[in-house]
Amino acid sequence: MMNWKMWQKCVGKMGKKLPIFLFIFILLYVIGSLICYPLLTKRHALKQKEKYAEQDAKETVDRSASVRCLDDNTQALVYRLALIESAQRELIMTTFDMSDGESGQDLMAAMLQAADRGVRIRLMVDGINAWLKLEKSDLFGAFSTHPDIEIRFYNPIRLTKLWKLNYRMHDKYLIADDTAYILGGRNSNNLFLGAYRDTYNIDRDLYVLERTEKNASDVMQKKERNSLQDIKAYFEKIWVQPDQKIFRKKETEKTKEGLALLREHYKELQTAYPEAFSENETLLTQDLIRVDSIQFLHNPLYADEKVPVVYQRICQEMEQGETILIQTPYIICDKGMYQDLSELCRAGKQIEIITNAVESGANPWGCTDYLNERKSILKTGAGVYACMAGQSLHTKTVLIDDETSIVGSYNLDLRSTYLDTELMLLVKSKELNKQLRDQAAAYQEKSTYEKAGKPSRTGSLYEKKEMSGMQKVIYSILRILIRPIREVL
Repeated sequence: MMNWKMWQKCVGKMGKKLPIFLFIFILLYVIGSLICYPLLTKRHALKQKEKYAEQDAKETVDRSASVRCLDDNTQALVYRLALIESAQRELIMTTFDMSDGESGQDLMAAMLQAADRGVRIRLMVDGINAWLKLEKSDLFGAFSTHPDIEIRFYNPIRLTKLWKLNYRMHDKYLIADDTAYILGGRNSNNLFLGAYRDTYNIDRDLYVLERTEKNASDVMQKKERNSLQDIKAYFEKIWVQPDQKIFRKKETEKTKEGLALLREHYKELQTAYPEAFSENETLLTQDLIRVDSIQFLHNPLYADEKVPVVYQRICQEMEQGETILIQTPYIICDKGMYQDLSELCRAGKQIEIITNAVESGANPWGCTDYLNERKSILKTGAGVYACMAGQSLHTKTVLIDDETSIVGSYNLDLRSTYLDTELMLLVKSKELNKQLRDQAAAYQEKSTYEKAGKPSRTGSLYEKKEMSGMQKVIYSILRILIRPIREVL
């Protein structure tokens, strides 16, 4: 038998090694949760892919809407403020990223004023960005104390559920009552809203106005759902998901001061953006395009493995077309996605992709993967425009022939396909399609174009920019580091 001294000696040795064992355990837990778990569950999702592909699309076909494309960041902020100002009963807002910078204060001030007049506000923010930028914000904390404002964080960081960390909410939309909404790719910070920065992201939203009924009998006669109702139904489901955190600060003198600052800022907004307030009804009803139909597309909403529903629906639409133009900030594909692009090109589809040139891209992971995968992308038969737009492109759009436009939050990458919640609007309208193609043509002129088997060319407005020596060194290192983890970037 082991005597007491031997036992003490054994425990002492183990104690010295305990930090090492603990470090190894934590390292394996982190790697397993952040990398291995998503890769294993992706294989299961792919097994389910064919079953889902066989099902007919069940989205509501909305034939009652008019739209306006919002491509300017200041315009996008003004329309949000106007939509908030128009609300009479309810506002719903979700965003992947929000801060308490100038544009965030603009939105909070407008929503606070709406809450003061009795509008119910529900705001959902992705849990990682909320933790990074909002939880410690005095202004956001003050904003949360209003009794008519409810805030939840989607899938916050939990050390006991670290394997869920890679599954993010990438949704971006704002709904006012049952009347109108904005949905697209913009986050709620200065990179995307207003003119508060010299460097910013170029992005796109759609403002959608639903046809309103004149009286109660009209409402009763209208049996078809619309896209706004579909988005609200989606929101109600994600709002009550178990992986949420309710956020509300206790009222203190400090929070009262914060609310006073936001109320004072609302007065400043009325002067800065009069069209969003005194003229908001005109703004929200003018220069609209009446579309043939809108369908709301979305990925599964839970924080776990996802069948790639949005990606599959986009592929189904591309199969029906001939001329396809994809706008995406970056391109990160797996073998299956490369195969899908290749099959479409072999079937005679003309596919062209506009993306950021490495020299101007704001996402180092996307740029690095493009350096590694450029040949594989071109091998599919798709043509690629590497754009130097002066600012980083963040637009997510698929244009098919002369009628179909798909706009929203989905990037052509593995994260949007398998990990995150994503939303897209599938719009049938020749007028909107032409408008978006005309805008894309300007970016094509600022690009270099490559396609397998054809000489490369540069657009008439292309301005060459060389990477610095430090950038080249960093990308050389990243090209090695990201290879084993590219599927979870």
